[in-house]
Amino acid sequence: MTVMTGTTFGLVQGDLIKASIAATNPRGEGKYSDLNTQGAEAKVAPHTPTVAPTRGSLTNDNQLEVQWEFVTDIYKAGGASILSYSLFIDDGNGGEFYEVDGDSKSLYTLNSIVIQSGIASGATYRLKYKVKNIYGFS
Repeated sequence: MTVMTGTTFGLVQGDLIKASIAATNPRGEGKYSDLNTQGAEAKVAPHTPTVAPTRGSLTNDNQLEVQWEFVTDIYKAGGASILSYSLFIDDGNGGEFYEVDGDSKSLYTLNSIVIQSGIASGATYRLKYKVKNIYGFS
């Protein structure tokens, strides 16, 4: 999949994008599909958080307090109000991420959370979150 940005293609929010696709495998390229006449509307790319999540003072050998500053400006969320956030943490070994607190509007009103399950002393954890608005998740 190719990600198109406004600067590369001259797209602005609300532009209609029409496309056709073809599959490629070891035998070659297939026939292109008919043009998608309904198209897709260009949206504003989500912005990165203004401040990276940090480790809070409640962190110890058995738990991790994560503090953050969520983006609340609707213009940084594709022009639509933020409905919820989902927070993810990895396994402490650079592995896969798993969801900490589900799709939760409550995370929107918090600025920290204490994670106690699966925390090992001395491990390095990576965290990320995604934002949901009427267009879906970022």
